[in-house]
Amino acid sequence: MSQATRNLSKADCRRLYRNGVDIAHRIDKALKCAPIADLLESPHVDLRLRLRSICEQLLLSDDEDMGKTIEDVMWKKVYYDVISKGRLSKQELHEDQETMTKFANYLLSAIEYYKGFLRKLGQTFNIDLTCLLLDYADDPDISPEVSIRVTSPKVDWAKDACGRCLIYIGDIARYYCDHDNMKGKEIAVEYYHKAICLHPNWGIIHNQLGTLHVNFNFGLDTIYYYMRCLYSDVPFDGIGNNLKRHINKIYKEMLQMLQYGEPEIITREQILKRLVINFIYLNSNLSPNTRMTSEQLGELSEKILKDFKEYTTFGLDFCENKDLYTVENSMDYDRIDCNILFKLLAVLYISQFNLSKLGAPQETISIAIIIAILTRIAQCCTHYIVCKDNKVIEQNSNNNTTSNALRTGDESNSRYEESDEDDPHILKMKKKKLSYKKTKARRRRRSHSSSEDDSSCEKDISDTSSSENISYHSDSEARSLQVSSSSEWSTDCEESEAELDIDMENDIEESTSNNTHKELNVPEIDNLTVNDTTGDTNDKQLKETHLNDPESQELTDQLNFAVETEQQKKLHIVSNKLLNILKIGTDWLISHEKILDNYQEELGQLWSEYATLLNYIISAFPQVIQKNFDQIDPLPEDVFLLGFKPLERIHTNIKFTSQNLQKIAKSDLMLDRLSHLLQFGFFLAYHKPLQGLSWIANEYQFYGPSQFAEYKAEVAVHITNEEENLAKAKRLQIMKMMAQMKLKSEVESLEANVASHDNHEKAAISPYLVPDAFAFCNSLRAIQEFSESGQLVIIVPLAVVQSLDNTKKTSPRARKAIRYLEVQFKKGNRWVRAQNDHERFSKIKKKRNQSQKNWIYEQIIDCCCYFSEGKANMVTLVTGIDLCNEETAATEGLDLNMIEHAEKQNIKIENIEQITKRWQFNKHSQKG
Repeated sequence: MSQATRNLSKADCRRLYRNGVDIAHRIDKALKCAPIADLLESPHVDLRLRLRSICEQLLLSDDEDMGKTIEDVMWKKVYYDVISKGRLSKQELHEDQETMTKFANYLLSAIEYYKGFLRKLGQTFNIDLTCLLLDYADDPDISPEVSIRVTSPKVDWAKDACGRCLIYIGDIARYYCDHDNMKGKEIAVEYYHKAICLHPNWGIIHNQLGTLHVNFNFGLDTIYYYMRCLYSDVPFDGIGNNLKRHINKIYKEMLQMLQYGEPEIITREQILKRLVINFIYLNSNLSPNTRMTSEQLGELSEKILKDFKEYTTFGLDFCENKDLYTVENSMDYDRIDCNILFKLLAVLYISQFNLSKLGAPQETISIAIIIAILTRIAQCCTHYIVCKDNKVIEQNSNNNTTSNALRTGDESNSRYEESDEDDPHILKMKKKKLSYKKTKARRRRRSHSSSEDDSSCEKDISDTSSSENISYHSDSEARSLQVSSSSEWSTDCEESEAELDIDMENDIEESTSNNTHKELNVPEIDNLTVNDTTGDTNDKQLKETHLNDPESQELTDQLNFAVETEQQKKLHIVSNKLLNILKIGTDWLISHEKILDNYQEELGQLWSEYATLLNYIISAFPQVIQKNFDQIDPLPEDVFLLGFKPLERIHTNIKFTSQNLQKIAKSDLMLDRLSHLLQFGFFLAYHKPLQGLSWIANEYQFYGPSQFAEYKAEVAVHITNEEENLAKAKRLQIMKMMAQMKLKSEVESLEANVASHDNHEKAAISPYLVPDAFAFCNSLRAIQEFSESGQLVIIVPLAVVQSLDNTKKTSPRARKAIRYLEVQFKKGNRWVRAQNDHERFSKIKKKRNQSQKNWIYEQIIDCCCYFSEGKANMVTLVTGIDLCNEETAATEGLDLNMIEHAEKQNIKIENIEQITKRWQFNKHSQKG
């Protein structure tokens, strides 16, 4: 079509309009009288094609008057009226296979025409439809040069017309389901969701999707889309009646289910059906005008949460749904369909959003169920990552216990009790827990470690071991509605959820950020530090730990490996199954911060489960810590919920541009999803540190509230013990110093005593006596008297000890001397002391031809030189050898050269008998 044809004059437009009206009348007459088979023949087809050509020229012109009216004429007269007559003539079509084929081809041609017409609209009015029509993105037939300039009202119409064309394609594809059910549904779902991307505030699109999914997932999909339509900015006029009609249908199924009762053997499909039907019925009564009492709502909520728990108890085998837009209804109910969980929570988000606007007391019930389900989903994620077989999530010995997630009135104080037995499943889980703990310990990256780390790693911290009551109070009712996140929601495998290796030598770190900060924009993690104190008893600030230390770089460097770990593979699998549900759950919590503030205690178990999941994510993909956490590009779940009122605050920061939407189909978004989950963890840790998670930067660990309380208590005990040990070591050091000072004083006293006998040098005895092995063996009694006098210090050289040890097998006296020395050393007698290794005067070495006996005395003399400090008459070498017999002395190693060497060093060598006589003489002299 040329540009001249597009820029029609007013007269040309009026002429074409009159021709179109005339053809439309002729088509109306044919529709009233001709059968469907004739309408698909050439004359009637040609007439409709002429009308379509005229309408297309008028719609693509720059005439502002030629808009919505002409569009409706083309849709109804060219396509819809014929399709309607064909659907009313189903019996005639089934009887004539040729006509049936022509009608099916007619529907397909209508779909192709509106695809092409969409392309022309976008190109003519400069509307970016690249993300909607990827097949035509690189079409060379259409170029920007042929676009015409049109006025703003015409462009506004064109944008709306693009959305309506997408709906037309979806409607025609829905009609085509009578001929090819799967292909028709796939095309319908695709183009309905494209229409949502273009006009997310149009409720009619969700109404059409609800009609298409009327038999999907026991009616849950229809409820989801009808509620999206009901609370959209531009709701569909008949949505109220459609919703009531569908709820009445579900109510009849519920009554029928109650009438037949429960079968003896309950399958997962039956549990799911019961869950969905009860959920839809509860959701229809979550309104201010409900006739159900709070007790009835609580009982129904208990049943729903019990069924939800049982639905996720059989195991974590997921359906093979590729995305949220699946149209496959014949699914395997023996596996978990995560799309059902996603839409179930989405319906609850819508109900809570509406109840919040109305200020209805039932809002607390919806919040309670949301928190309980999110907690359960977080548990399923951690169990799927940890458990290898994923067949059994939990084994409870009491199968008759209910989930008790909601309690009302006086029953809120009672609890159901469960007892866990060490059956094979539990033992298997414990073995997996130990195996995981060892693996995690090897993956630890710390700046230092100690022996205490190993013992602390054996401790598991979990705040889910004890039951927690969650109370939700209504302003208009005296009774309180309580959620019990207790043992029935805990699993035997739950003990492994908190495999947090606690390093007691590391410092606790806590957020010092402003608690009043309300934005989600988390600063660069590389520049953040977290500080904390261990409590009032330790009023002591621990050191700051930065994430941009060498350890952080080490984490990044260790990512270059080719083979994925088991945890990474499972995170890839669970990313599009459960993590997308958690991602939307975190968005909902951020959008409703009052819930974070008002339900702190009730959210405790969720934070514990969430902290465990984040620790697994960091362990498998440490690089996500270094990413920028500001979400700009949408994820598939964000696009699916485009225009979702409860998440309107979050979606304002996301750019749903054509370029970003095209990225979704071309990239693996798992890391982006993991980064967003970590973003929420840091948001809680830094902006709400007393309400949610705690981040220990030097351990790369998250902790839930009760987990962190136990962690702080452990650290406080460790610091207390460390302070006691330091105080004890200080006392011992002081006592040692005092003993050394006392000994030094006594030595100085002895030295003074020696100096006072200068006039009687021959009668004086040195304060230090160094006996050799002969002295110990021959005169042990004399040595004992010297030590007991309190005036002389006996020094035992290491060479003497070695010599006695070498002769103890053949000499009883040597054995006796050794026993005596052992007793004195053990008792700590300061008058008898052994030479220490460092107490050497010089570094002497044995000569090549030197005898062993001579070498022993050389070492003894070196010891004497050390203690004499160059002073005369300070040390005496006491020997048992007869020094008068030079030949005997030389034989035993004490030759003349050795004696002369000792004299040069002011070391006296005396026989022990002579010293004993002199000692006795001095002793009697002092008495006289």
